[in-house]
Amino acid sequence: MHLRSSLPLVLVALLLSGCAATLQPAVEKPGLPEEYENRIDDVRSRMRAACVARDYQPYFRKTACLPSGITAAMMNDRTRITGEQKRAAERVFVLTHELNEETRRIMIESGVLELAQSAAASRAERDPMILELQNQLLEGRITWGEYNRARFSLYEQGSHPEPLPEAAGDETAPAGTAPAQSAR
Repeated sequence: MHLRSSLPLVLVALLLSGCAATLQPAVEKPGLPEEYENRIDDVRSRMRAACVARDYQPYFRKTACLPSGITAAMMNDRTRITGEQKRAAERVFVLTHELNEETRRIMIESGVLELAQSAAASRAERDPMILELQNQLLEGRITWGEYNRARFSLYEQGSHPEPLPEAAGDETAPAGTAPAQSAR
């Protein structure tokens, strides 16, 4: 079976910009096992819970849980991170990294080549950019507005990827499986 896949590496999903949005593989066609869907839903549920958790609010008052929710006001925020916001951000970054890694593990274990490739590409290509952006914020080198603009830009870049060539004759992609997208 020929499969086509887009690879939006918006980690985060995001958990992209990855800065507080998990990888979110979006199924384009039916066919992935229910166990896969349930495991992904569990990760998403934990991220949604984190978005409203009291301990993380100093961070989420300055940026949206998902990069798609970043507002113009957030992009124009000229303030720098405070101690309280830094502590919350550090915890959010640890959690989102853990959730992204769990999502990648689920994608790899799915047996779908495109999902495994997307997981590997996310780790190799997006994680270094996300880590650098997070460090700039935590160290006070950029404002919240600069952080939010960069985070949104990473999200946008991952939202419009080039399609992969068709995977002809690939035995690792089970028949009837659907290509997926990942977002960080």
